[in-house]
Amino acid sequence: MRKSIVLLVLCLLAAAAGCFAWPQDRALPPTSERDKPEAVGRRETIFYLPDRDWQFIIPVRFTIPWEEGIARSTLSHMVEGRLPTELLNAGLSPLLPAGTEILGLTVRDGLARVDFSRAFLDYEPERERKLLGALIFTLTEFPTVNSVEIMVEGVTLSRLPGGTAADRDFDREYGLNQETTYSVGNQAKKDLATLYFLYNTGQQDFFVPVARPLSPSEDRVKAVAQELLLGPARDSGLHSAIPPGLRLLRSQLEGSNLRLYLAGELAYTPDGQFSPDRLRDQVALTLTGLAGIAEIAILVNGKVPQFPDGDSFPLSFNRPGVWNKVATRH
Repeated sequence: MRKSIVLLVLCLLAAAAGCFAWPQDRALPPTSERDKPEAVGRRETIFYLPDRDWQFIIPVRFTIPWEEGIARSTLSHMVEGRLPTELLNAGLSPLLPAGTEILGLTVRDGLARVDFSRAFLDYEPERERKLLGALIFTLTEFPTVNSVEIMVEGVTLSRLPGGTAADRDFDREYGLNQETTYSVGNQAKKDLATLYFLYNTGQQDFFVPVARPLSPSEDRVKAVAQELLLGPARDSGLHSAIPPGLRLLRSQLEGSNLRLYLAGELAYTPDGQFSPDRLRDQVALTLTGLAGIAEIAILVNGKVPQFPDGDSFPLSFNRPGVWNKVATRH
């Protein structure tokens, strides 16, 4: 009888401990086509990685082996010495210092708590903002993660090597590829718009999200569209698929459908910088990032854009399903 009571108490204690323990990272449930393994044992995952010069953080789609704890596996692939050859050959670099181990990764109520080994701190301090942004955005691509907490050897640090306060949760408001200066008077600008431009790594063109400060505006859609038409900051190394000289006359939003009325000349280079596909995707990536916008239509001088050589432009379009993809060698 006494043994039975002791056994019952131990079981109750174990159950209670389980109630307060953070669950171990597990295969995060797919909520969209992107989150489903594209082949048996494989999953297309979005990595946020620096280019070779650490000038920008670039989101890339790459297929890795599917396994339990896929978020932890994703971070492991981003360590120097473990980054897949295909990503290196695309002009990208590892995010995490050599020797970094992911000691633990737990997810609860939208918060991912990741515990790194001490080698994680061996990055160059001036790269800290880019590294943290890439880490935050990579983990928050998973549908169950909204914010990230960083630990080292089980301890929450007060500050990281570059001076960032680390005793907090990080989410996407931290930003990615922020423009520090763009025009006179930016000091008073607080609102950030995410604009997509193109960057060539020396091997491949990628769309890159850039956070640009905006002046306060009652019409945010119009303000973002105008900034997109202005193009990337001078000497940034970025380029645009939208020909210079196009200007926005007005925008019209009905439900989730946005129509842009533009004026100007539409330059064209087949399969080049100003190709229809790139123009469409750049506009869609930028504007469908705004709340409530799902479908976009563009009229230039009152007409659907026309291109020579039979290339057509859709009457309307939405966010591209495949972009910044790096092929995997099976």
